[in-house]
Amino acid sequence: MAVSAKICGVTRPADAALAAAHGASHIGVIFAWGPRVVSLARAHEIVVAVAPLPVIAVVDSPSADQLAELIDATGISGVQVQGRLGADATRMIQSTGILRWNVAAIGHQADLEDTLRRAREHADGVLVEAAVPGGAGGRGIVVDWGLAARARQHLADLPMILAGGLGPGNVAEAIALVGPDLVDVSSGVEISPGIKDRERTIRFLEAVSDAGSAATDRS
Repeated sequence: MAVSAKICGVTRPADAALAAAHGASHIGVIFAWGPRVVSLARAHEIVVAVAPLPVIAVVDSPSADQLAELIDATGISGVQVQGRLGADATRMIQSTGILRWNVAAIGHQADLEDTLRRAREHADGVLVEAAVPGGAGGRGIVVDWGLAARARQHLADLPMILAGGLGPGNVAEAIALVGPDLVDVSSGVEISPGIKDRERTIRFLEAVSDAGSAATDRS
């Protein structure tokens, strides 16, 4: 099972280029909230630095006009929707053909199916992370991998992205237990928010590659 890796929360073109050179499949830039938010101009610089590698913009609940401006100004390949999109924004994304990943914040078996059902709507992939107080993701909190594995079963027909608290030391175990299509890391490879550490980034990507190869050998 080949597993891909997204390096998220990137704020510098050089960090994006390093990740691309060492096997990242996607780069993530943030527009939703927090210390890693970038400008439209900086996001465009990152897109140019890694082209044609896909760059995914993390957004909250933008309007159709805000999304149109974001896409036109940056050249992103997709959006990761942390909140909810209205009908106009949904139609606009569908008309552009960019990727849409919806986020499923999971915390309890009891509401797992409902959470995933909502996350599947209009999605090209679902990112699974831990539910936290306040509802905002991106805090580096490890999701319950057993619950994530059950989510994987519910999402068998869609790409699943696993996020939250991953790093070079635990990503192989997460891949073995959950079986995601793609893993997502931000703070797990950082020196400080938005500033990626070269060695940790490389070790993370190597661990993902090795874990995917091991899974393929066992199948």
